[in-house]
Amino acid sequence: MTFTVRNDGYAAPVNPRDAALVLRDTATSAVHRFPLATDPRTWQAGETTRVRAKFRLPRSLPAGEYALLLDLPDPKLPGRPEYAIRLANEGTWEPGTGLNALLHTVTVT
Repeated sequence: MTFTVRNDGYAAPVNPRDAALVLRDTATSAVHRFPLATDPRTWQAGETTRVRAKFRLPRSLPAGEYALLLDLPDPKLPGRPEYAIRLANEGTWEPGTGLNALLHTVTVT
């Protein structure tokens, strides 16, 4: 999987941040997290960063439709969505979860 992030108008984080791709089952809302090998501190203002990820879906992952989301939590406060990084895109932020919707769905068969 590859996606790009364009940092327009804000400073990169100073403190370390985790990053994860989240698959959320559209039928059951079950969440599956996949850590990303990227450091959001390197996403400099005015630059575009390409994030590449390669991972295997577990055999236990049920078939179905999954929404793709990006999680950028504070590593010291992972259960506090108000401390997660919120992307500036309209209609992508979920204040209750702290997740950023990537507005794509994948089908697992």
